[in-house]
Amino acid sequence: MKFVDFNNCDMYNRAYDGASGAKLSILYQNKPYMLKFPKILKQRSPMNHMGKSRSDSSISEYLGSHVYASLGIKVHQTILGLHSRRLVVACEDFCRHGDVLQEFTKLKTTMEPQCLDHKGNVIDGLGTELDEVLQVISEHPRLQDKPEIKERFWDMMIVDALIGNGNRNNDNWGVILRYNGAEELAPVYSNGDSFHHQWDDEQMQRVLADGNCLRAQAYQEVTCAYLQNGRAANPFDILEQANDEICLKELHTLIPKIIQVQPLFNQMVNDLCSNDLVTPIKADFLKALVDLRITGKFIPLFRDKFHE
Repeated sequence: MKFVDFNNCDMYNRAYDGASGAKLSILYQNKPYMLKFPKILKQRSPMNHMGKSRSDSSISEYLGSHVYASLGIKVHQTILGLHSRRLVVACEDFCRHGDVLQEFTKLKTTMEPQCLDHKGNVIDGLGTELDEVLQVISEHPRLQDKPEIKERFWDMMIVDALIGNGNRNNDNWGVILRYNGAEELAPVYSNGDSFHHQWDDEQMQRVLADGNCLRAQAYQEVTCAYLQNGRAANPFDILEQANDEICLKELHTLIPKIIQVQPLFNQMVNDLCSNDLVTPIKADFLKALVDLRITGKFIPLFRDKFHE
């Protein structure tokens, strides 16, 4: 696997927002990259009994993005490395000079005529009620000639369930308005909240030793950024209940691919472990989670939906 020392890279004139830790703009091999630093953790928390100082979000961003790429979904390129003696992940900046990333939050607030929620209130950009989001995707005038938007939404619902990314909010996907006026779907980005990045080895070992706890963390008690009736929804429940034509098409396409790439995922985790980037306990934990999500949810879901 590729591992880069970014300390000697030139700084670049970009600034980034978000609340997931410090970010720097650099040039690497004449291309702009965003360096994401791991977020500092509280010294003690329910999932951090050992006082772990920083999250593993750099690993999660790298691994989650490579899962997307292995499934043939366009995603930002990620490279692991070091900067200022810290493990970082470099994410290729997919916007060039003059390009503007328009997150779904902005699209949602600029819809005309305005959408109303189930209570008759005008919706805002932040709301993640599932029906509201799907309504905007289906009815927004700017999205009418972009069927790939709805495909991407369901692709992210499926793959985020696989990698345990519960933070796919309206700011974490969108379209790029190119400098020449063209519009295109942005690559998938912001995968750092996946794979239990804040957990320490003690917590992972405890869950690994208890099958009921492991199933709960794999799929029974997981939630995503989207709400149903005001409550955080389980993405597997959403997929099981879905009868949307595009969702069913993406499930039929992606589930066989997910099964096929599981050995590749296991090898990626083993490579991280052999390079001392994750511990053996975390490697076992990640492989067990993905295996349970595939065997306990995706395979039964495929059989139920498609009788194959």
